Amino acid sequence: MIRKELERKVIYIVSKYTMYIVTMDSNVYDDLGIDSLSEADIEEDVKEELGLDIHWSIWSRFWHTKPTISELCDFIEREL
Repeated sequence: MIRKELERKVIYIVSKYTMYIVTMDSNVYDDLGIDSLSEADIEEDVKEELGLDIHWSIWSRFWHTKPTISELCDFIEREL
């Protein structure tokens, strides 16, 4: 998958769970207010939209890094 396409899809997915404008530099917690329920929804959407099934323990470790959208894309890209 082309990086720009991945970024577009990730921004679309995350945008469904926040009322803020999502950019590549947005921090999922500090800027977008994503909570643990939204994390689970994002994980499920990534699975459905991108066909990527990442184990919950890997997601859990990732979320603890308090990522930006760019870092979320990097993480997903590595798992593809």
